[in-house]
Amino acid sequence: MGHWDSVFERTQQDTWWMPTRVVLVDRPDVTYTYDPERDPRYSIVTRVHPSLEDYGEVLEEVLHHQAPSGDCSFMVASPSYSPALENELKRQGFIVRGQAHCWSIDVLNERPPLPDHVRVNRVETEEDLRDADAVAIQCFEHYHGIPEESLTRDLAACVGPDARCRRYIARDATSGRALSVGAFNVYPKENVGFMWGGATIPEARGQGTYSALVTARMEEAKTLGLDRMGLYAITTTSGPIVEKQGFEKHGLVTFWFRATEDGHQESKS
Repeated sequence: MGHWDSVFERTQQDTWWMPTRVVLVDRPDVTYTYDPERDPRYSIVTRVHPSLEDYGEVLEEVLHHQAPSGDCSFMVASPSYSPALENELKRQGFIVRGQAHCWSIDVLNERPPLPDHVRVNRVETEEDLRDADAVAIQCFEHYHGIPEESLTRDLAACVGPDARCRRYIARDATSGRALSVGAFNVYPKENVGFMWGGATIPEARGQGTYSALVTARMEEAKTLGLDRMGLYAITTTSGPIVEKQGFEKHGLVTFWFRATEDGHQESKS
């Protein structure tokens, strides 16, 4: 088990960005959240002890709380993995939705110059957030956008000097069109930032736009006194991209998924 695998697994257990109604269960054997109002975005399993005697009991507990929200998801990072857990997930009807590696980079690493055609700024207005969300909707297959009722809360969480979440948007320097987005969450106790939500519209790819957003976030991390930036990158898509950016590869995380009777499986039938 690598040091950075454990560090970034712990960052996934932080619930500060969730609504206060969300319940956190954090015990030596498992860490997960669920939403009494049944929003599946806040039902996440982030850690399981790698040597339990009975994984079935843990899974039954998680499903009891999360299944009413719809589809159930398990995030199994390297520190949590065991063959017994994998076998139990399969037995309970979970399938692998995707895999990613943990990657990290020293914030002092040398970066390429910013391209002249791109202007990068931190998301600080409702217009910025809506434009950033529109890019994410275009780029991510399973993402459907920030609900209107959550827009004000999400914006408040990412503005100001003490914000734990910092979002960025890259625009065409001439037209102002939104080209790419990226964010990172600040974990001062770990001295790291966790990057997420990186996406670039198809016609702006291969032009240094994503690289500019990586640089902007690394520069911000330096001002906050962080040592390293990390992220999970899907093995078949963003993994090769971040490798070219100079990130170092660490452990694997597997995303397990099970459709429930109240979830998408039923709605598609």
